[in-house]
Amino acid sequence: MNESLSKDLAVLYEEDVTNFINNLKEIPEDKLWDKPNSIPNSAGILAQHIAGNLNYYIGAVLGETEYKRNREAEFTISHKSKKELIDDLENVIEVISLVLPGLSEEQLNAPFPANNSKLRTTRKALLFFYRHLNYHLGQLNYLKRLLNNHV
Repeated sequence: MNESLSKDLAVLYEEDVTNFINNLKEIPEDKLWDKPNSIPNSAGILAQHIAGNLNYYIGAVLGETEYKRNREAEFTISHKSKKELIDDLENVIEVISLVLPGLSEEQLNAPFPANNSKLRTTRKALLFFYRHLNYHLGQLNYLKRLLNNHV
């Protein structure tokens, strides 16, 4: 593989975070924190979790930003507006566009600089986090359809 992998990953991440935002926009403000049918996470929680996850692993760990993650708060805060959630996700797109395209092949093959034994290289970590993003994007899409009575 060559250095274009980092640029390709940046495009994929940016597209899917944008899809996440577009799904979020279709959920009524008064339903952002609803958990119908015993679904464990609301749309708001999913948005906070994705923003926290990507801001931490791509921003703080790889991009050396000053972001401080509070994972517990991602699953407990339930008062942000849709605009605040979207702003947080748009910030993630900016972080991705600044960090990922600049990663070299050497950096991709280096050990991932965070404490997680499953993620041996930065390449594998980025693929794992992309899969994680898509998993929650699917959850959000289903939740959107459920909340809008389209399921």
